[in-house]
Amino acid sequence: MKKIKNNKFLVFYFYLLTFTTIFYLVSLHLNLSNAMTEWLINYQGGFTRRGLSGEILFQIADFFNLEFKKTILFVQCAAYCIFFYLTYLLIKELDGYYLIYLSIFSAIFLLFPLSELEGMGRKEVLVSILLLIFVLRNNWSSTLKIFFLLFWSAFILLIHEIIIFHILYFVLFLFILNKDNKFSYNLKIFLYFIIFMGASWLLFKNIYTIEMKNEMCKSLEETFQVSCGFQTHYVANPIGRYMGEVPFPFWKMEYWLRNSSIFILGYGPLLVLSLFSKFNKNNTNPIVQKIPISILLLLLIIPNLFIFYISVDTGRYFHLSYSMAFIFFFGLKFNNLITFDDEKLKIFEKKYFPKNKILSCFVIFLICFTWNPKAVYKEDLGSIAIYRIYERMDVYYNTLKW
Repeated sequence: MKKIKNNKFLVFYFYLLTFTTIFYLVSLHLNLSNAMTEWLINYQGGFTRRGLSGEILFQIADFFNLEFKKTILFVQCAAYCIFFYLTYLLIKELDGYYLIYLSIFSAIFLLFPLSELEGMGRKEVLVSILLLIFVLRNNWSSTLKIFFLLFWSAFILLIHEIIIFHILYFVLFLFILNKDNKFSYNLKIFLYFIIFMGASWLLFKNIYTIEMKNEMCKSLEETFQVSCGFQTHYVANPIGRYMGEVPFPFWKMEYWLRNSSIFILGYGPLLVLSLFSKFNKNNTNPIVQKIPISILLLLLIIPNLFIFYISVDTGRYFHLSYSMAFIFFFGLKFNNLITFDDEKLKIFEKKYFPKNKILSCFVIFLICFTWNPKAVYKEDLGSIAIYRIYERMDVYYNTLKW
C-alpha cells in the first residue's frame, strides 16, 4: 500500500496549509484580535497566568528595538510551521488507508484555524507542539522524557494553563512506555503528576489585581504604543469567576445535537481506526494491554471537554482536543507501541468505501471539507470550508502589511 510520504497531494496540502496560515497571520497581526492580545499578557504589572511568553517577547522587542506585534507575529508563524512540519513527520511513514486520510483531513484538525480565524494564532498550538516533540523523540530514555516533560510542561503552563486539561496524554504515554511496569518508574511518573498539579494549583491561587493589570497595560502603551485587548483584561479576574457562566452541560437541545455531530464527524474516523489497533505486547506496560485503545482514547478525550464549563469557545477546544488525541494515537504507532490489524482494515474499507478511488476521495471530501465548526457553541456550522478559506483571501490581501 502507498505510504503517506509518497502521496504528492498530501505533501502539497501541508505546504498549502503553511502558506495560507502565514498569509492570514500576517494579514491579521495589526488588529487587536483575541489571538493577538493573548500574546500581550506579560509580567510588567506583576506575576500572572499566561504571562511568560509575553514577558519574554516584551524583553526581546524592547532590547532589540523591535515592534512588539511583529515579534509576536514571527513567533506565531514559526509555531505553525513547526506544528505542520512535526505533524507530517509523525504520519509520513503510515500506510494510506482511507480511515487515516479521514483522520488527517478531519474538519476539527489542521484546517480548523483557517476555516475559523478566531482560532488562529492561539497559544494552545504550543501544547500540541510539546506533545509532538515528546512522542517523536523515540530515541530518548524514559527518564530523559520525564525530565524533559518536567521542565517544558511547566514552561507551557506559565504560557497558557490549558495544558492542565491535556496533561494526561503525557502521563499515560510515559506509563505505556514502562514495558516492565517498574514500580520505581511509575513512582517517578506519579511524582511528576503531583508536582505539575501542585504548580497548577499555585498558579490559580495567585492574586492579580486590576491595578496590576493597568500597570501592565500602561507599560505596553508607553513602550510599544500598543493598547490592551480583551485577553489582557481576562486574566485580571480569577478563573473561578467564569465557572458556571456557560450553561454546559445544560445546553439547549440544538446545541447538544450540533456539538454531538461535530464530535461524531470530527473524532469518528480516528476512533473507528483505533478499533483496528492493539498494543504491542513486547513494548508496552502489561497493565494497559487489556484496555481497548478506543476506550483509552475516549477516557483521554472526555476530560478535555470539561473546559466547556468555563468557555464558550467550543470550536477551538474541539480542535485542540482532537489534535492531542491524534498526536497521542499516531505517536503510539510511531513508537511501535501499537500495531494495526491490516487484514481487518482492508476488509472494512472494501465493505464500506466505494471500490472506485475517485468516489472514495469524494466521500472523504464530503466528510472533511464541506463543513466546519464555528468558534462558539451557539453558532451554526460553517459550510464548504475549503472554498471559503481561499475565496476570502482577496479581502484580507488588502490588509496585508508587514
